Amino acid sequence: MINGNQFLLRCLKAYIVGDRPPREMVAQAIESPRGIEVSDRALTAVLDYLISSWGFQTQLPDSQKEQLRKYHHYVAANNAVFLNELNLFLEEAARENIRVLLLKGLALIKMGVYPEKGLRLLSDMDVFIKKDDISRVETMLDRAGWKIDNHESELHLSHHLPIRISPHGFPLEVHFALSRMSLNIDEDRVWKRVAPIRETPAALIPSLEDTLFALSLNVSLHHPDRVLPLYLKFVVDFAFMWKYAGGRLDWEYLADAVERSGANAPFWNAVVVAARLIEPPGLSETLTRFDVESKVDGDFVSMAASRILEGRWTGDLSWLVALAAEETSPMKRLYRTLQVVFPPRSFMAEAYPRWNRFPLIYLAYFVRLFKVAWNFDWKNFIMAYRAGKAVRSVGARRD
Repeated sequence: MINGNQFLLRCLKAYIVGDRPPREMVAQAIESPRGIEVSDRALTAVLDYLISSWGFQTQLPDSQKEQLRKYHHYVAANNAVFLNELNLFLEEAARENIRVLLLKGLALIKMGVYPEKGLRLLSDMDVFIKKDDISRVETMLDRAGWKIDNHESELHLSHHLPIRISPHGFPLEVHFALSRMSLNIDEDRVWKRVAPIRETPAALIPSLEDTLFALSLNVSLHHPDRVLPLYLKFVVDFAFMWKYAGGRLDWEYLADAVERSGANAPFWNAVVVAARLIEPPGLSETLTRFDVESKVDGDFVSMAASRILEGRWTGDLSWLVALAAEETSPMKRLYRTLQVVFPPRSFMAEAYPRWNRFPLIYLAYFVRLFKVAWNFDWKNFIMAYRAGKAVRSVGARRD
């Protein structure tokens, strides 16, 4: 018996080498308590695509077959709307002669890494501009009616503008840096490797290597509160990028870019998790050539990979855990760790707005303490902490 995550990963292993997995694998997955459902529902469309491409859907019970089909259709419809909203933004940018680089899911879809536009779920639109164009982009968005989202976290504001909401209600992140950390990234070199999109003159697509680098930074540095779902999504992205490139990535360029940036642990952690879970042919030799073992957090990689294989559905801990680990000073680290249980008043005001006054605020802290104790998962705490520690390694290199 195998769980949904294991089933997905075995399908990806077969997909990247062009094999057809055994039909018995479907029967083994169906027998598990959750069937073939993966821990991150956003990946359901990918699973449906892989199953259908091999004709395995006939083995599924009607209920599971219908669930996969419905979610696949939902992702396709969702992405179609997002891409339409993106075109509205790009039309405005073209009129202003502003060059826009697509990031993450948008880049993968527009590049054709995913064979269908409705496989990689879009939850927002991530684009990248040059710092010199920031004021023009803000003026353009104001004029076009893209409203500022007032709930944006200050943790992101060092690398993108406040989130904008389109007139139809869809979020846009306009990045002016590739990371919230002050990394030494040669952005000129990134811009020199872009490719144009014929139907949208203002839009550009980064190289596959730069897309991989940006995705690794996103999963390793920007959202350590959601370690498991984001790493699993990265593994899926990596599998489709590997298939798209035929396993031929410019690792010399990537290794050099990563070394210059100081983001060795964050980047290679993500790649090694993917290597362990889907075993792309030839990747282990590449990792050995660049002595990656000495650059990764082996304990974190092992823990993340094993938890994904276990099919864990438990949520990860908050930003506060990772922020504690990011502190270089031991005393500040201890203080931040205590804030995981007793967060700052500003955090409590947002989490419990109705209780943000004396004496109800004390009740809010009691409820917070109860929730943390009730939902506490030691391994999730360690993973979030070690994710923050990877960020600290970047900070130490930068300083």
